Amino acid sequence: MSYASILQDLPPELQLTMFKLVEALEQNMRAQFAVRREDFLDLSAQVNGLLEAQQASVQRADRLGNILTGLAEAQQATEVGLGRLETAVARLAEAQQATEVGLGRLETAVARLAEAQQATEQRVGELAEAQKRAELQLIELAHSNKEIRNELSKIRGDRLERQYRERGFAYLGQILRRVRSVSLQDILNSLEGHLTDEEIAELLPLDLLMQGQAFQLPNKPNIWLALEISGVVDRNDVERVLRRTALLRKAGYVTIPAVAGEKVTEGGEELARSSHVFVLQNGHKLFWEDALTNALARA
Repeated sequence: MSYASILQDLPPELQLTMFKLVEALEQNMRAQFAVRREDFLDLSAQVNGLLEAQQASVQRADRLGNILTGLAEAQQATEVGLGRLETAVARLAEAQQATEVGLGRLETAVARLAEAQQATEQRVGELAEAQKRAELQLIELAHSNKEIRNELSKIRGDRLERQYRERGFAYLGQILRRVRSVSLQDILNSLEGHLTDEEIAELLPLDLLMQGQAFQLPNKPNIWLALEISGVVDRNDVERVLRRTALLRKAGYVTIPAVAGEKVTEGGEELARSSHVFVLQNGHKLFWEDALTNALARA
């Protein structure tokens, strides 16, 4: 029902007044409606802003949720990692404990080894002292043996020297006639006319000087034999007889250097061969012709 139909139903005297009242009310309502619309528009704008803020909040909440979810997952992973770490730490603690036990045993073993080493060093020291004493005893024994060997060699040499002096013909009769031993004292005057005192002193220890005739040669020349005698003939014996033979030759005697013994070393035999030295070994004669020829060539 409209305002006009309502006014027509009123008494005429009231229609104008009511019309004015309705018009005034309408204007008032229009004014009020206009204000409320502005407020509505403002409110709508605020609501839109709130909606946008809400949407942004929702988006932030979503992002925050994602972050929280990631943090929760990271926390879970951390807790798992911490669990594993705790397990590893526990195992390390057990291993450390076992290591400490092992180290304790090792320290005990090392201490025992140190004691054993000390005992061993002490024993080694004792053995070293014993070895030193044994070595000194061996040295003394070696000296004693050397002295004994020298004494035995001297005894054998003296025995051989007597044999060659007393039985010269038995050893040399096949190569020399009228063999006899001659004392250096018997020819000392002749030696002093040709040799110095030092040379005579070098010649005097000659073991044996023998003289004979080389009957196998046409003119049967007189030959002198400078003889060094030893149980075992070595290079020293050969060198010694060569020096003394040279002195006799210097004094004018046709002399053959000779060595005699029960044995001859390889070095002694080699030097005798190369130096034209006559060798007598247990009745065997070596290098006689070469020694005789060399002596006559030097005469």
